Amino acid sequence: MVESRILIHAPIGKDARLIAQVLERTKVDSFICARATELLGELNKGAAALVLEDEALSSSLLKSLGYFLDEQPAWSGL
Repeated sequence: MVESRILIHAPIGKDARLIAQVLERTKVDSFICARATELLGELNKGAAALVLEDEALSSSLLKSLGYFLDEQPAWSGL
């Protein structure tokens, strides 16, 4: 289910794959987003949570995430 998955944006090294493997072992659905544009597109499809590597955060990504989160309903848990 798309709304219950965790989106992972950790494009440096093997971090994303390792995080996804840990989540898979606990039966949590995840999706690796290699690029910020992919992350933003997948957010529009639905997600329960985000895992973001601090090195991947840019001012433009933070701004886009801020706009996205501002549009979420008050009850949204993302």
